[in-house]
Amino acid sequence: MKIEILNEEMEEKTIRPKNGNEPFTLYEQYGRIQLNDEIRKLTLTNNAYQPYKKGVYQVDPKSYYVDQFGSLKMGKLILKPVS
Repeated sequence: MKIEILNEEMEEKTIRPKNGNEPFTLYEQYGRIQLNDEIRKLTLTNNAYQPYKKGVYQVDPKSYYVDQFGSLKMGKLILKPVS
């Protein structure tokens, strides 16, 4: 699965939980992904200002795991640049 990062700009969003917990900041970066024959806009979210550089990336297999029920899950997204 390949993801193309379109630019290095990140959008900052402050989240204010309704339960009274402290607000926190997330950063979003935009790209696109091809799934089957369809190209879709993609929003990548992280809690640290660490933008990916513009380019094409492959989803690292370490991003996936099998849970205690044997189901395939996606954990933290790890992207590796495509050479």
